[in-house]
Amino acid sequence: MPYLAFWYRNFLSASQSPVTTQKHILRNIIAENINTVFGIKHDFSGISSYKDFKDNVPVTDYSYYRNYIDAVCRNRDNILTSDNVNLMEPTSGTVSGTKLIPYTNKLQSEFKNGIYPWLYDLYKNHKALLGGTAYWSLSPVTDYSDNCSRPVGFQSDSQYLGLLGRVIERTMAVPSSVSAISDIKEWKIVTCLHLLSSSKLSLISVWNPQFFTILLNFIKYNKKALLHKLSNQYNNIKCSKKRIRELRILLNADSIDFQAVWPRLKLISCWADAYASLSVKTLKEFFPDIEIQPKGLISTEAFISFPLTGYRGGVLSVLSHFFEFRSLKTGEIYTADQLKQGHEYTVIVTTSGGLYRYNLGDTVKITGFFNKLPMLIFTGRTGLTLDFFGEKLSERFIARIIRSHILNNEDVRYASFVPCFKKDFHYRIYCNGMNKDTNRFEKTIDRALCCNYHYRHARAIGQIAPLRIIADNKDYNNLYIEYMRKKNKRLGDIKPVIISQDMHLWKFFEEEQ
Repeated sequence: MPYLAFWYRNFLSASQSPVTTQKHILRNIIAENINTVFGIKHDFSGISSYKDFKDNVPVTDYSYYRNYIDAVCRNRDNILTSDNVNLMEPTSGTVSGTKLIPYTNKLQSEFKNGIYPWLYDLYKNHKALLGGTAYWSLSPVTDYSDNCSRPVGFQSDSQYLGLLGRVIERTMAVPSSVSAISDIKEWKIVTCLHLLSSSKLSLISVWNPQFFTILLNFIKYNKKALLHKLSNQYNNIKCSKKRIRELRILLNADSIDFQAVWPRLKLISCWADAYASLSVKTLKEFFPDIEIQPKGLISTEAFISFPLTGYRGGVLSVLSHFFEFRSLKTGEIYTADQLKQGHEYTVIVTTSGGLYRYNLGDTVKITGFFNKLPMLIFTGRTGLTLDFFGEKLSERFIARIIRSHILNNEDVRYASFVPCFKKDFHYRIYCNGMNKDTNRFEKTIDRALCCNYHYRHARAIGQIAPLRIIADNKDYNNLYIEYMRKKNKRLGDIKPVIISQDMHLWKFFEEEQ
């Protein structure tokens, strides 16, 4: 805790002077990268103010960096940063194809500037976590078959943390070596055996809440085999005889009480905003009395915010990167000190990993302030539009309709808006747990979609047939995760989505039993 307290004090000081802090971060990033290929092209040597920076560097997306990233992958240095690139981290590619993000020592330090204050706040305000073990999201390895000469991918969350990560390793309920298991079933077995053997589990930290639900269901449906393997020290996993006796009683009950399986569990940290809210609802059914703390906004590219006990949303990680925000209402770009409560923005970051004025595509809403820093919650993504026949349906427009008509039903566990070409082209909403008249809902939602002129026109001329709702008891959330796994996405990194552009997803949903 004293080590973490140092980082927390730095954050508190910066939270009182965000303008000075952000100017210092931008100045350092520019100065350190003046002689890079990117810095020379964008005249970093001529930048002495934020206005110069805006004039010299446009707002960018990943396509802007493709040639630079290709050069970095070919082991060329001094391309985007003067700092050496240690590895390339693949994104989960929910919206677009897989992207590789360069990771440098300075970028990892920027992540620590958010992670360490969060951990300090977490353990300071939840002292029951101390002395227990923790489960940190460990996904099975994913083969990445692209032409990159540099190492690709971290093996575990703890690798982000440097020295502290090595300390955390000693308290992990599931060792990081488990992530090296490529066979998904074997990975589930070994992960669940480690979890079950840990009677002192006090903290669960995962990204997608559905990720942990998958493990709970695996325990539920394979309890006899898992108990047998524990008794025989499968994979050299040690479990005391007393613990095995406890588990035999707990797991053989008609309904497993997972809170009793891990009686010291006090907190689960996971995504909980926007599309993840449904998965949180399912996870809460397994742990009705356990606090679920929404994670801040963290992406492969940048660390944006982290939760603070007692506050709604995540506080801006002001020491991590240089931040800009584009208003969804006006399109104007603002710095962190200019944001207004209740307004929504897209996040633009400049990092020490070589991304400059990079539009993350994440949208956030300002819920309040901590000292002089904005508190924000994730509300969705921009840039994803369904446009097969000129209908131009944006993710935000569709999400608002589905939330109003589908997700307000307490029984619904999953809903996804998917294109389908079966005899004719139309959109389908797949959901489970919905027991109402789907015909009426189909008409209501189709009328709501027709508020979009382009969709209405495509419907009127017959390019798009009426919307259909497929409501049954299939676990579409798990099916979606399985589908993404087949596309080589790391299990723990698969993000909940409410719409998909994938023209093959509907077949997978309907063919899989």
